[in-house]
Amino acid sequence: MAGCRIDNCDSCFSKDFCTKCKSGFYVHKGRCFDECPEGFSPSESMECVGQRKTLIKKKKKRKLLDRAQKQHSVVLATERTSQ
Repeated sequence: MAGCRIDNCDSCFSKDFCTKCKSGFYVHKGRCFDECPEGFSPSESMECVGQRKTLIKKKKKRKLLDRAQKQHSVVLATERTSQ
């Protein structure tokens, strides 16, 4: 967006709200930082995320992994009984 007023911003939602920062910077609440503020961690998408969001992502990944392992066990059991 032309006229973005946020330092180190690559893409803005509005003049005062950044959605994507330049390389090496993290977006947090519409601003760009070279480090995430205290209590926040950098994500793979270069955003600063709080502990709660990180825990939710880990729980979802764990559920998916558990489901995949159960399905794999069922497939193995089925293959063994059909041999």
